[in-house]
Amino acid sequence: MSETQKLLEEKFKPYNVPDLLKELCQYWDNNPQFFSGSFEVDSDQFDNLKAWFQDIPEGYEKVRIFGHDGIDSLIGFWLYDDKIPENAPVIYLSGEGGGTTVIADNFSNFLALLAANRDYDPFDGSFNKEDDGNKAVNQAFRDWILKKFKIEPAVDPMTIVEKARKNHPRFDSWLKEVTPRL
Repeated sequence: MSETQKLLEEKFKPYNVPDLLKELCQYWDNNPQFFSGSFEVDSDQFDNLKAWFQDIPEGYEKVRIFGHDGIDSLIGFWLYDDKIPENAPVIYLSGEGGGTTVIADNFSNFLALLAANRDYDPFDGSFNKEDDGNKAVNQAFRDWILKKFKIEPAVDPMTIVEKARKNHPRFDSWLKEVTPRL
């Protein structure tokens, strides 16, 4: 078991870390570099999650964070209704105030977003151009997820985001309920 996975297992209790995320943890521990824009697998974001939700348990207890980006946005699973990390949508909690959204229906779709090597821009709700600074590292990541999971990079990342928003329309209203001061 990877060191990152061990730490996530603690943070995800009482839920299990999904198998695809376990594999990504192992990949991250073996390749601790930016393989997709500024995304980092990160197991130590609970305090930041609590602060993001202004210490409101109805918010932070329904989220399990597994990563962050270069502007301190948090990325994790939204656990609503009967959702558990294995079938929950992936959310983006913006570190810049605006642009918080459901970003993928599931973790495999999120991996397709990562493989596209384009950071999400919360200011305009779209994805930046492919990051040229890490093409070789990203290609190794693309090769790995294609071989291991048969997941291709997202050709149009916004299609994945738009589908996720459509399939999980209550996210915005839930967010307003649990963080009325935002």
